[in-house]
Amino acid sequence: MAHSRLSDPEYRNWVIVGRAIQITRNGLETIIQNAADKYHTSLLTTLPNNVHAWKSHLQNAHRSRDKRKMSWSNSDNTQWLTVGASWEIAKIFMAPLGRRKLDVVSAKTTDISGLLNILEWSPRGTNGIFNTGVDLSKIADARSARNLWAHAPLLHVTDADKVNAFASLTSLLQDPELHHDKDVHDAINKLTSLLNTGLAVIEEKELELFVQLKQQLGQDIVSLGSDMSCWKDEVGANLEQIKDQIKGLDEFVKKNELQDALKTVDTRISHLEDSTITTNSRLEKLEAISETQQLSCDMEQELKFNPVSDRMKEEFVGREWLFSDIGNWLEKDLGPRESRAFLIWGGAGTGKSSFAQEFVRRHEGEKLAGYHYCQKDNPRTCDLKSLVYSLSSMLSKSLPEYAALVEKLQTDQFRDDPNALFDLLITTPLQQLNESTRHFLIIDGLDEGGSMIASCLARLSGTLPSWLRVILTARHNAPALSGLFLKSTSAKLDHLETSLESLSSKDIRQFVSMKYRKLQTEYNCIPSFFANDEQVGQEKIVQASQNCFLYAKLVMEHIFDGHNEIGLPASLSEIYCLDFKRRIPDIEFFEKKVAPVLQIVLAIQSAKAFLRKEI
Repeated sequence: MAHSRLSDPEYRNWVIVGRAIQITRNGLETIIQNAADKYHTSLLTTLPNNVHAWKSHLQNAHRSRDKRKMSWSNSDNTQWLTVGASWEIAKIFMAPLGRRKLDVVSAKTTDISGLLNILEWSPRGTNGIFNTGVDLSKIADARSARNLWAHAPLLHVTDADKVNAFASLTSLLQDPELHHDKDVHDAINKLTSLLNTGLAVIEEKELELFVQLKQQLGQDIVSLGSDMSCWKDEVGANLEQIKDQIKGLDEFVKKNELQDALKTVDTRISHLEDSTITTNSRLEKLEAISETQQLSCDMEQELKFNPVSDRMKEEFVGREWLFSDIGNWLEKDLGPRESRAFLIWGGAGTGKSSFAQEFVRRHEGEKLAGYHYCQKDNPRTCDLKSLVYSLSSMLSKSLPEYAALVEKLQTDQFRDDPNALFDLLITTPLQQLNESTRHFLIIDGLDEGGSMIASCLARLSGTLPSWLRVILTARHNAPALSGLFLKSTSAKLDHLETSLESLSSKDIRQFVSMKYRKLQTEYNCIPSFFANDEQVGQEKIVQASQNCFLYAKLVMEHIFDGHNEIGLPASLSEIYCLDFKRRIPDIEFFEKKVAPVLQIVLAIQSAKAFLRKEI
C-alpha cells in the first residue's frame, strides 16, 4: 500500500467513510438476522407445506413495484420449508447476487447493499419482517453514502461529503425501528467517535477497505447486468409494438400521402434497432467481464459454510467425553515423530459433522486456526485448490505471522498443480512458524473430500510443528483413506458397547430424552407409542438406534407426527424406505412417471459436477 497517499486529506476521508460503512453494516447485522429468523418461523407456522404457496405469498409480500425484478434466482427454494434456512427467504429481498449467492448464507456474510435491500423491500406490519419499517428516505440516503464511497473517483471524498455520509448513516441507525438494538446503539457511538477522532492507525484499515470495495463493485456489476437485461427486454417489446403500429400507419400513409412522417418513423425504428444491438453488445461484454472476475475471485476466496443454527445448538447434547479427550490430546506434548492428527471415525448419522460444527463454535476466535467441511453435494468443498485458498485465508486471519509469510508468494505457476500449491501455501509456511499458543485445524467429512485431499492432510499431519494439530472426521473403511493415518490418535462414535453405562449409550440416551421433551412441547401430546411408559419407549429407541443419532431423531419425529405404525425400523435405510412408501404408495406410477425425471435430473447434476471439476 502506498503510504504516501495518507498525506492526502481527501484520500483519508475516503478511508474513514469506508470504515463508517463497515461499522453501519456490522450494527445492522444482528437485528436483521433476528428479524429474518422470526419471519421465517412465522411462515413455517402459517403457510401450507408447498413451495408454490410460499412463492405466491412472497411475491405479494415483496415491496418492489416491479415484480419482474424479484430475485428468485438468489434463493434455493428447496430449503424454504427447512427450519434454520431463513436467509434463503431473505435473499429474495435483495438485488441479484449472481455467483455470490452460494456464499451469502446469513446476515454475517451479506454486504451493506444486501442489508439495505432487505430493509427497503421486505414486508412490514404484524406479519412482516419489521413492524412500521425503516423510513425509505433514510435508506436512500444511506445507499447514496455507500455509492459515494464505492464509486469515488481517485478514491477521494471531500470534507463536506464525508460529513453528509456520516449524517446519513447515523440517521439510518437512529430510526425508531432500529435504534433500540444494542449493536445498533453501539454502532451509533462508534460513528460519533470516528467522525470526531478519525482512524488512529489508518494503514490497518486500507486493505480491508479494498477487499470491501472489490466485493461492492462486483455486486454493482451483477445488479447492472440484471437491470440491462430488463432494459433489453423492454426495448425489444417496444420495438415489436412499434413495428405493429407501423403496419397500421402504412395504410394511413398511403391514403394521406404522409411519406415524410413515415421516413421519420423509419429513422426512429432504425435508431432503436441500433440501440438494441448496442445494448446487447454491452450486456455481453459486461457478462463476460463479470464471469471472468467472479471465476477468478471464487476460487481464491474463503469458502462460506452455513452457520450453526439456534436449533442445532439447542439439539446438540452429549459427546462431552470426546471434547475432554481431544482437549487433553491438544494439551499433550507429542514427540517429533508422533502424528499431529486426531481421527474421529463414525458411520452415517452418528453425529460426526454435528460434533465438528459444535467444536468449531466452541473454539472460534480462540485456538481455532481454520476449518473446512467436505460436502459431496458441493463440489467446490471437495476441490483441493479451493480448500487450499480457503484454509490459507482463515490462517491469515488467525495467525498474523503466517499472513506475512504468504502475502508475497507467487501462486500463478502452481494453478495446475494443487499438491504443490498445498505445500506452498499450507505445509511450508506452517513449518516455519513458532507459535507460543496451541492451535488446531478441523476438517470434516474427509472421506467425501477424496484421496487427493486425504493424502495431503496425511502428509501434513506428519510434518506439523508441535503447536499445531489437525482434527479430522471420516466414515469407516473409506477408500480415499486406505493406508493413511494409521499412527494417528482416534475415537469411534459408533463403537457398539452393550453396557448401559458406556459413553456412547449415555450420549444417545441423553439425546433421545432431550428430543422427546422438545417434541412433546411442540406437539403438545404424548403419542400412543409412549403412552404406557415414556421411559420404556425412549429406551427402546436408544437400543434400536445402535448409537445412530439420525436414526433416533427421524424415528421420534415420525412417531410424534402420527406415524406410530412404523414400529422400530431396523436401520436408516428402512426409515427412508418407509417414508418413501408413505409419500408415493403407487410404485408403478413412480417407476413410469417419476423415476425417468429423477434420472434426468441426476444425470444433469452429475454432468455439472464433472464440468465444474474439469474447469
